[in-house]
Amino acid sequence: MNFWKKLAYSFGSMGAGLPENAFTAWALYLYVDKLGFPQQLFASAMLIYTIWNCINDPLFGFWSDRTHTRWGRRIPYIVLGTLPLALAFYLIWAPPVGVSHMALFWYYLAVIFAYDGFYTLVIINWTSLYPETFTSTRDRSTVNAWRQAIGILGAMAGLAATPLIVARLGWKGMGVIFGAITAISIFVSLLGSRENVHAPGEALPLGPAIRNTLANRSFLTFVIFNLFVNSVTVLVPQVIPFFAKYVLHISDSQSSLIMAPIFVVAIISQVLWAKVVVRRGVRTTAIIACVLFGLSLLPLGLVHTMTQAVVGFAIVGVGLGALLLVGDIMVADICDEDSVTTHTRREGMFYGVNALIIRM
Repeated sequence: MNFWKKLAYSFGSMGAGLPENAFTAWALYLYVDKLGFPQQLFASAMLIYTIWNCINDPLFGFWSDRTHTRWGRRIPYIVLGTLPLALAFYLIWAPPVGVSHMALFWYYLAVIFAYDGFYTLVIINWTSLYPETFTSTRDRSTVNAWRQAIGILGAMAGLAATPLIVARLGWKGMGVIFGAITAISIFVSLLGSRENVHAPGEALPLGPAIRNTLANRSFLTFVIFNLFVNSVTVLVPQVIPFFAKYVLHISDSQSSLIMAPIFVVAIISQVLWAKVVVRRGVRTTAIIACVLFGLSLLPLGLVHTMTQAVVGFAIVGVGLGALLLVGDIMVADICDEDSVTTHTRREGMFYGVNALIIRM
């Protein structure tokens, strides 16, 4: 596959990283800190949402694996789900005004259910195209480096650019801009996507299919590792807005200055880590990344000034860049290993069950 098709496919990472990081980092802040939504109701909504989040990942992956159309198993879901995803994302940032807390609770719950449903439908199918579209370690390493670099730009926009846009256009304006970028980037990714429309899919019912997936020793080892990694990488951006306001005593827009170094360094490091994967293997690279990332978090407990924060978070970006790179390559290798023994392509189940576990 040529350079432009690889790059086109990689643009889907913008559609995955931008809305998810904006939602993860800023929804709590908007509803609780700005709108005065009770923390208990917000937590209850997120608990219910998390249950839905756990269910839909393996379910939609299972459906995708069992789908057979003349356009393929994955692409139809991406085409049909992208615009509803963009709309649902916008609605998160356009809550009704002047309503009771309970009315706001039900509104928020409904829109995040819709958002996550369409997000899962689109992104799990886009991700499932990766192992089949790119089959060699070199191609997977290169493409995933591009994917992660573009995804980091999306995450940077979702985390760091949000307060800048909100200051000028408000929360609704941010929802419109980010929703449009999400849709465009996902549609561009289809220009570089390729799948075998005749590939054999999942033959087992849902329950046995999940059990069979978890019986794969390589996959089970990976998801335990990935569970702990994601527990930390999701927590860090969630606390940054509060850290900026209550520890550093800076404005929302200034918080971009401490978020940006993480992602700038992570993007730059992708070039190095992609070469390490090819030379040393994905497993060794993952171990090195865990050690570096873990050690880099420790000094953040001593940060009290803006300069210290910028330097500290920049160092965090080195290990984060590697962790973002290796995950999907490891799952792709596991899918290949599984296809040798089962004679099926079950990317949807592997990515779906992995998402189920880390959502927990």
